Amino acid sequence: MQSACSGQADTHREEFRKIFRRSPQAFALNEFETQQLESLLGRGYAFAPGFFSQGLVDHIHAKADAIFRNRPKPAEHRIELEDPLVQISEVLDIAFHEGVLKVVAHFFRHIPPVYRVAIVRYFPRDGAPYLSGFRQETHDSDSLEILVDLVAVDHTRGPLIYVPGSNLYGSCRPRLLSAFGLPADPRQLTDKEVERIYPRDTWATLSGERGSITVIHKRGLNKGPAWTIPGDINNKPRTAIRIDITGHKPGVRCDWRGNLMRKWNFERMSKFQQVFARPAFVEEEMLA
Repeated sequence: MQSACSGQADTHREEFRKIFRRSPQAFALNEFETQQLESLLGRGYAFAPGFFSQGLVDHIHAKADAIFRNRPKPAEHRIELEDPLVQISEVLDIAFHEGVLKVVAHFFRHIPPVYRVAIVRYFPRDGAPYLSGFRQETHDSDSLEILVDLVAVDHTRGPLIYVPGSNLYGSCRPRLLSAFGLPADPRQLTDKEVERIYPRDTWATLSGERGSITVIHKRGLNKGPAWTIPGDINNKPRTAIRIDITGHKPGVRCDWRGNLMRKWNFERMSKFQQVFARPAFVEEEMLA
């Protein structure tokens, strides 16, 4: 299926657009979803505190925590659970929530070719605040990052920081940075550099109770997880379901094997959810 995707990228792109255009009822947004989409398009992020059931979130976290505790702390600041949809199948109920999928489809105006689900644990870093700098994607196409928190997030658990509206400049953005004497395509910017363009009191700190969902447009300036006081003994890890989503652009292939899962779990999903899933099926004998 991957070779077919790479050989017929234009065909698949048009198919994904047709699915969206020809199914207005299936993709219809309710009032809350419309508000989330408008926030994402305008400010560059959408935030829904306590969106998912805390019972479900706690159940997933308990399973993920048991696995993470049996693995050594990584040299880097992040560790990722392998094959989360196989090890903790309840994650499907969050990662493929139809309300989330509808907002994503309206953002891109098509079904995105990459929709990858992971469970991650971020560890606080020691050192100066600049180690967690602002970043911004400047690709030809848009991408989103979704975090569903499995623990409550405050300043000790690395909230995301987002600069509202910084996603709107598009191709003008490099010229704006250059006008302030900043690199046109920076890998990271310090807090002071960003303050020269956007006052600190306009930044949004995205934190909340467990079950909260944060969606960010990665074209906007963002950083995190960012612990407010690096090196503070009260800092704790942040554990979340993370979904990385990429729209159609040159060089992006359909991620047909992005999410390893059991076949029967895929079959219990709705047809609407299956369009986004990009499944690869684990052999059942491997699970014995």
